[in-house]
Amino acid sequence: MPTRTLIEGVVRYETELRPRYHGRFKDLADGQKPKTMFIGCADSRVESSVIMGTDPGELFVVRNVGNLVPPMVYGIPLGGATSVVSAVTYAVEVLNIESLVVCGHSACGGIKAALHGHTLDQYVTQWLKAAEPAVKAYKEQGAMTPGLSDVDAVAQWSALHQLDHLRTYETVRRAEAEGRLSLHAMFFDIPHGMLLSHDAAAGRFHLASEVLANRQDPSEHLAHTA
Repeated sequence: MPTRTLIEGVVRYETELRPRYHGRFKDLADGQKPKTMFIGCADSRVESSVIMGTDPGELFVVRNVGNLVPPMVYGIPLGGATSVVSAVTYAVEVLNIESLVVCGHSACGGIKAALHGHTLDQYVTQWLKAAEPAVKAYKEQGAMTPGLSDVDAVAQWSALHQLDHLRTYETVRRAEAEGRLSLHAMFFDIPHGMLLSHDAAAGRFHLASEVLANRQDPSEHLAHTA
């Protein structure tokens, strides 16, 4: 039996949102041309279109536990997880996206499990291996942003490390080298509703709007500073 929340959401869509977006969906009926791909957490508090300020058709989105990107190991995604690499390949090679964002967030349950070793089963344990480099970086170098909790500090490191994982994908390496693609590590601070972006020059996260506005060369790529 559908929950009350589900029913209310569908009714709101039919009565309020569908009329508002009718023209937009009509324009999108023949295809999509998003310029940005967003890899975020499946957490219900992190709504990509809200924090990125986008309309339907403007973001190509992948969400999973911990906003992780399994790296390629000897040509195979870590743990055999192919969903992310297939989506990234499609976004870069077919949709010709120009920006790829990996966005972590505060109080992330997946990152907490990776940090403290509390997992539900073998599948979750295997999936969270992609967060292990971030845990290691935090233990060795501490938080990039002073005053963060352990979990949030690792979440920031993890968003940055997922860019390294993306660069193990041939399609990403090639597009970035050719100046067709820029990679961005972001972090959503839930209590303050703030979207932060990694500033390579400063080696820490700052308000995303300021970091992106201060980048004089649009083809400049955020680099791992560890």
